Amino acid sequence: MSPDVVIASTASLIGVAIGAGLSYFSVRFQQRAAEKADVRRHAVARAEARRAEQLAALDKFLWAAQQAERVGVDRYQNGLQGDDLRHRGDQAMDHVWISEKMIMVLCSTGLHEAALSYAWGLQDTVFGSFGDGNCWDYWQPRREGFLAAMRTELEALQTA
Repeated sequence: MSPDVVIASTASLIGVAIGAGLSYFSVRFQQRAAEKADVRRHAVARAEARRAEQLAALDKFLWAAQQAERVGVDRYQNGLQGDDLRHRGDQAMDHVWISEKMIMVLCSTGLHEAALSYAWGLQDTVFGSFGDGNCWDYWQPRREGFLAAMRTELEALQTA
């Protein structure tokens, strides 16, 4: 073989090797980029699912709190008493405490502590242990604290 043929063959072989190497690195780079994008998509999907769970738990707690407030108002503002009120109070507080536990599991400690304070305030009025006075005034700071903590947590979830 002539030296020109050897040089041409070697150059061609080097060109093929360089092209194959560049193709490999290009495919590998694209694959890594796709994997990173997939990881980001999964993280966003998990965060959205978590936020939906938290919203559902907070909604259930607010619903239960509303039922408990009705019992408290019936007891203190409307002067109702008896077995029916006790039964409604038991049911309302069961819902409050169950939903409070979901907040403990799904939300921050600060939000859970605010929910717990509000729940204890509700229980005091539902079962008649807060004394005399206006139950709305008794709930107001606890409710506002819970709603403020809820707003803060939801805002943090939107920016995350």
